[in-house]
Amino acid sequence: QALDIYYNNVVKEILSGHQRFSFMGSEEETDVVQTNSHDKSDFVILFDPLDGSSNIDVNVSVGTIFSIYKKKKAISNPLDQCLQKGIEQVAAGYVIYGSSVVMVYTAGNGVHGFTYDPQIGEFILSHENIKIPTTSKYYSVNESLYPKCDKTNQTYIDQLKSSLSLRYVGSLVADFHR
Repeated sequence: QALDIYYNNVVKEILSGHQRFSFMGSEEETDVVQTNSHDKSDFVILFDPLDGSSNIDVNVSVGTIFSIYKKKKAISNPLDQCLQKGIEQVAAGYVIYGSSVVMVYTAGNGVHGFTYDPQIGEFILSHENIKIPTTSKYYSVNESLYPKCDKTNQTYIDQLKSSLSLRYVGSLVADFHR
């Protein structure tokens, strides 16, 4: 929990520093954060600063998830700025921190991955036009919730078990990246 709060403060400071965001919504905040540049900034960002932090003690990859929206001039309530429809996103993605640091994002024209090169301090395009495979070897689900699923979802999970291997880390970024 302490690391989540620390990292939340780091991310807020960085995002506030470049003055592109009017409002920020974080998993670690109870209220929307209004930046000092809210009157002249054009975007809203929602984020989970450290997804999977409960896995750090077992050396599993963690990450940051983000979603960006255009600020709507007609909306004065900061919460309403953060409750826009998913179709109104202008960009979304995640950064995964593991054996390498990779940022995967879309701005509506394909999904691209950039790997951080520490020698030059920059992210370099490493995965252009990423597509979800049409077939898979794995499925990822928290099977401890199986008894709480309705019959349709239990049947679906049973079908997955019959043909795929389970790989579940418990971190959206790590599981989705796989």
